[in-house]
Amino acid sequence: MNTSEQFQITANASIKCSLAVTSSYALQIIYKEIVDFYKEYIEFQDQRTYSLFAIWSLGTHIFDIFRSYPYLYLIGVKAGGKSKVLTMTSLFVKDALFTAGISPAALYRKIEKERPTVLMDEVESLSKESSDDLRLIAQAGYKKGGKVTRCVGKNFEPKDFEIYSPKAFASINVPNDIFESRCIPIIMRRTMNRKIANKEIKIEDNFWKNYNVACKGCIERVKDIIKKVYEKIEDEKLFGRDWELWKPLLSIAKVISDDVYNELREYALDISKQRKEDESDTVKISIVRCLLEIADKDEWYSNKQILELVKKDFEWMTAQRLGYHLKALGFKSKARGSGKGYDLKISDIKKVAESLGIEIEKEAVSDE
Repeated sequence: MNTSEQFQITANASIKCSLAVTSSYALQIIYKEIVDFYKEYIEFQDQRTYSLFAIWSLGTHIFDIFRSYPYLYLIGVKAGGKSKVLTMTSLFVKDALFTAGISPAALYRKIEKERPTVLMDEVESLSKESSDDLRLIAQAGYKKGGKVTRCVGKNFEPKDFEIYSPKAFASINVPNDIFESRCIPIIMRRTMNRKIANKEIKIEDNFWKNYNVACKGCIERVKDIIKKVYEKIEDEKLFGRDWELWKPLLSIAKVISDDVYNELREYALDISKQRKEDESDTVKISIVRCLLEIADKDEWYSNKQILELVKKDFEWMTAQRLGYHLKALGFKSKARGSGKGYDLKISDIKKVAESLGIEIEKEAVSDE
């Protein structure tokens, strides 16, 4: 029996379970199957990430029972498997909208009308206008009742668009402050497993359509149970925005099994701790990217020039805080006229970039 036939039988069994079993048992079965599917096609660095994606994908079918639903944000180098992860995820989620170039106007309308699961690839390639609109969507779209206002029609009348829906993003860049506080970050690295790297996902196979029906059926049968858990569940270590993001997923995990819940909670605590520890590194990486962008030759650049560019990613950044980070990176300020700035050498910026693991693209600054 080949793999396709084996999975077809599994899918049929899952569909029957989703229709016939009146407990969380069907959900346990399909959860384990989704984890196995991911493992066959994708290599994550942390084994717990398979559980995260399986639960997040199932949860998209009932996201409307939660007051918020976290974004997933895949970060990694080119050819690191990010697009393949989004493709795989599209097979399990509610009404997948897989895109790398949809216009903001179309996206507003799509989300409000259909409440799809938005899977957006190559976020870094968006135009400035689209990028700004995406920031607005990211700011409000993870929480129930989130809206953006746009002028529409011949008379440019303001209209509110409801934009709450599940969303996952992929980019070669670290998330900015808006995404950072609303997402669960997953760092991707190129797999060295040739079998996994070369295994194609045949999305046109009808098997996946049937399997998506199974996913929806299983999770909806325990929707009310998950809702009750969601309203009662508490945690002593996760709080604030972290708890808001993880609470829906942990509620689902609790219904699946205590073991799954404990594993996912441990993962949540580790990511929360790492987020706090890496916060300054995230900011530093963004600042160095800005220096690579702004410094086209060795010369003095004003603090104002650098700050304006950095604020596009971190609106809360101030001149004082920018100076603190630049000093920590080894750049010394130098006054000129009535303003402060920095004598930047391209070679120095490159050295700092390399120490932070930043890949320098060909179009970035040149020593020439």
